[in-house]
Amino acid sequence: MENSSKNSKFMLEATKLAKKGSFSTSPNPNVGCVIVHKDKIISKGYHIKSGCEHAEINALKNFKPKIHRNSKLYVTLEPCSFTGKTGPCVNEIVKSGIKKVIIGTKDPNPKVNGKGISFLKKHGIKVKTGVLEKTCEDLNKGFNKRMIFNLPYVTLKSALSTNNMISSKKSKWISNAKSRKDVQFLRASSCGILTSSDTIINDNPKLNVRLKRKELHINTKVRQPIVFILDTNLKIKKNKYKLFKDSRKKVIFNRKKNANDEKNNIVYRKVKSSKNGMNLKEVLKIMAKEFYINNLLVEAGQKVFTEFLSKNLYDEIIIYKSSTVESKGGIKYINENLLKNNKKINFSLNGVNFFDKDIKISFKKK
Repeated sequence: MENSSKNSKFMLEATKLAKKGSFSTSPNPNVGCVIVHKDKIISKGYHIKSGCEHAEINALKNFKPKIHRNSKLYVTLEPCSFTGKTGPCVNEIVKSGIKKVIIGTKDPNPKVNGKGISFLKKHGIKVKTGVLEKTCEDLNKGFNKRMIFNLPYVTLKSALSTNNMISSKKSKWISNAKSRKDVQFLRASSCGILTSSDTIINDNPKLNVRLKRKELHINTKVRQPIVFILDTNLKIKKNKYKLFKDSRKKVIFNRKKNANDEKNNIVYRKVKSSKNGMNLKEVLKIMAKEFYINNLLVEAGQKVFTEFLSKNLYDEIIIYKSSTVESKGGIKYINENLLKNNKKINFSLNGVNFFDKDIKISFKKK
């Protein structure tokens, strides 16, 4: 009988490796792999970046001698069985001579979704699945949601004063420097950031990642998330605002035109209107289908925050609660009148962190 505690131990090592790709693998999933012989890890690998070798291939290549057939390969996600930017991992596993593969979770990608497991079994390899399954699934919440529902994983983020205001007359910032640095890690792990024309006009934000490679513990170039803007009537004047001064892609959702401004790397996408603005469900579907967005960070004002809540289009809420108190003339982070008696809103506490006097509170949708 196989030792389940040993399986969990080695899979946990694979999950640690997978997390190293959190800031660079999108739109691919985060995957880690270890190869074990006689209860010792003899090789490791993880997926670093889209277009580069997958975790299993890196682990196989990192072990120079011929791998003993009694070795076991532990991988957090089902090995791929199709040719994309790289070849199928299952072929290389079979060639290696390994006779036992332990998998954390199946790949929900329709191109795989059990086909990798079937291929390995057909070629005489014993396969065990579901080891630390929930932990492995959590590595790729955004990828999994895009594959299954054609939607990104949506995180609503806001910084609030003690009395729940999102604007300050006293300072440019409500939260402190440590909280703002933590937001940088949120941005770095996001494929896209969504904001509104009102937020751009009022705050003139950059909405970029300002961390260095060393701070993110990566060797690849720092990935800047695509900026998505809700601008119903195209009222933004591009030359006036900071975020249009860099070269990364911007996508402007509006109700007037579809167009590509290749010179400025701006895409205009026409979206149907809803009662309170644009149809957010359609916006999210375009993000997933056309721009391959796994994880979306929403950094906007009261109207957008309230609309995501009321339409039940969020997965996580992150609040940075400051110790400051703002005047009564400030703006509340949600329109409470629009959310009264809304039975769709149902979330639970997920975590609490402290950044000096600021408190970061995370909620997950039930």
